[in-house]
Amino acid sequence: MARPGGRLDLVFVPVDPDAPGPDGFVPPDEGWRVERHPRAVLYTRQQGGFSAKCPRDGRDVTAAFVRAHAGWRDGVGPRALVCPCGSSHDLAALRFVAPGGSTHPAAAYARFAVIQLDAPSATPDSATTEALSASFGPYFMIARRPAG
Repeated sequence: MARPGGRLDLVFVPVDPDAPGPDGFVPPDEGWRVERHPRAVLYTRQQGGFSAKCPRDGRDVTAAFVRAHAGWRDGVGPRALVCPCGSSHDLAALRFVAPGGSTHPAAAYARFAVIQLDAPSATPDSATTEALSASFGPYFMIARRPAG
């Protein structure tokens, strides 16, 4: 089993999972990467797992999420699940929670991501947050430790 590496990457994705791209964002140096996809993909912490919670009542829907995500990823179902609360939710609307209650989401869907590779801290500096907000508006940040 892979163990978390020492590298910390910060993955910035728009709150809108179907936003087309980071207009005008220019990576400040070679320690950044921009990924683009034709449809939304699921960005995750890569280590430590997460659970999926209903956005309406907070109940755990992880098992239903895993099945729904696999169906959507494989092209045999919508990006949605019928929740025990009685509602149908877009998978991107679920709350993805890391063990231990991190304040950052543990996963998010997006068509693009701006990734700071080997970040010096889990807290981006104000110039970075301002540039990201100006480029694509509200965003989620996922802190991940790729296997090393």
